[in-house]
Amino acid sequence: MGIRHDLLDASIKAELLSNGKISVSKEMKNVFSMSKAGPDAGMKTMVFSFSSRNVKLEVTREKNVFSLKKKDDVFQIFKNNSLYIDDVKILPVPFHAPNQVFISLGSRCIYDCRFCVSNCLRCIDYSPERWVNFVIKALKDDVKSVSITSSIPEHPSKTIEDMVYVTRRIRGFSSIPIGVEAYTLNFFDIDRLKDAGADELKINIQSYDRNIFSKICPSLDYNRILEILEYSVEVFGKNNVCSNIIIGMGETDENVLKGVERLAKMGIVANIRMLRVNKYNRVPLEKSLGTVKKVSAERLLYLALAQKKILETCHLTTQFRTMCHACTCCDIEPWRDV
Repeated sequence: MGIRHDLLDASIKAELLSNGKISVSKEMKNVFSMSKAGPDAGMKTMVFSFSSRNVKLEVTREKNVFSLKKKDDVFQIFKNNSLYIDDVKILPVPFHAPNQVFISLGSRCIYDCRFCVSNCLRCIDYSPERWVNFVIKALKDDVKSVSITSSIPEHPSKTIEDMVYVTRRIRGFSSIPIGVEAYTLNFFDIDRLKDAGADELKINIQSYDRNIFSKICPSLDYNRILEILEYSVEVFGKNNVCSNIIIGMGETDENVLKGVERLAKMGIVANIRMLRVNKYNRVPLEKSLGTVKKVSAERLLYLALAQKKILETCHLTTQFRTMCHACTCCDIEPWRDV
């Protein structure tokens, strides 16, 4: 019995994600952009679409397992010089994610999470009003949602203040779905974000393994994040709150799925997010965790399929309108990919 066609496409995407890079010839110019947020922050990236699946890969000019070639007007992806995906489309992502305006209000951060590269990037921090004007102008394009994230340049309360302001101003201009990815220690901030007009919320636990969490996010409060997540469902509703669980830091599959299940029982949908290691975060990660191993395509598929069963049991889906579950470029998404 052969592998199901949809799982075959998902396994192709998983293999691309696991490798993480694609070689693009120098003749192909201006086809990539610099990511300033998310797991590929600081990298030159491209978004590809095939068989209704999206995947974002780091662009390299060096030889790689995967390479992009153009035949006539058709783009193709090759694996070790053999055709791997025919007729792949390159998606324009002028605002970071397909069909979204996805902005990051701040770049510098007072916290020192080992995987994060915010403080390594040379980004300009705009005023909240300038971000409002940027989004309103971007809404003239064919976008379906707005997503807002931020590092914490000064204090969580100041960042929440800016998020509330930007969200309220956008909501006053448009009824478009708005998602916010925030960090806060206060229940009241969750109410403020909802009252400002946010539809969906993301608060990241990062790792469900307490020991790993203490090593990679030493300045954050594990227990308080779980308390804030639980309260967030009371405010935003079941299936409107999500949270990153990063894999590839030494955690077990059992621990990941326990985290997925605990969140799901609260009404929260996890993003199982593969760790992206690059020149900016490799040293701090290895100082905290030791040698970091690449996440295999098989593991990405296994965890996504296992998560799907958990979500079905808890009557949840990944059908979010904003942020990462809507983007799908960096993860294997239940229902959307498998």
